[in-house]
Amino acid sequence: MFVSVDLLQPMLLKQNFTIESDQTIIENFKNSFVIGCDIIVKIAAAPFFGYLTDRVGRRKVNLVGVLILTLAISVMPFCMEYYQYVLVRVLYAIGAIAISVVPLLADYVHNNSKGTCSAILVLMSSFGALASAELNVTLLKNIDVGEKIKVQYLSAAAVTFVVGMTYTIGCLKPGNTYYLSGKLGRPDRTFKKMLKVGKESLKTP
Repeated sequence: MFVSVDLLQPMLLKQNFTIESDQTIIENFKNSFVIGCDIIVKIAAAPFFGYLTDRVGRRKVNLVGVLILTLAISVMPFCMEYYQYVLVRVLYAIGAIAISVVPLLADYVHNNSKGTCSAILVLMSSFGALASAELNVTLLKNIDVGEKIKVQYLSAAAVTFVVGMTYTIGCLKPGNTYYLSGKLGRPDRTFKKMLKVGKESLKTP
């Protein structure tokens, strides 16, 4: 999904805002400004969503992230003004970081399976990008460019919603406890305690 949105952006900027990369300085700035806003928002929002995940639970934060992502991706192809797209891209970045802070590999995959799970995630991202390209080249080759962009974005939004909701409701487990030295305890969120947990985790990487 993330790969598809990034791949579609140059096409959307060219079609809706007549912005092409490697042309005038202003057009290059506009293209880079969108990416810069995306990165800055993710950096700024990551600590907040990380803390919120510990406070209210992974499931709720992931649900909010999926809904925000679905909305943002659905709206992107209908933006007719550059500033509208920038605002939607900021919204997209918020949703993206909200689901990214959920520690899938750390908390939901056994140590002896993390390599396999990582490989599966890479394959899923790769096949997602290929599917997006195939949709563009083969299935939508006779459709107007503007309509093609809308179909691709809406398809990405639909996949985001279905997969995200399935993962959130069917896979994420509620809970606010952790293990320290083999003992189950309530989470102590002080910085000192977090350092202690991290130090003990280093002993069994």
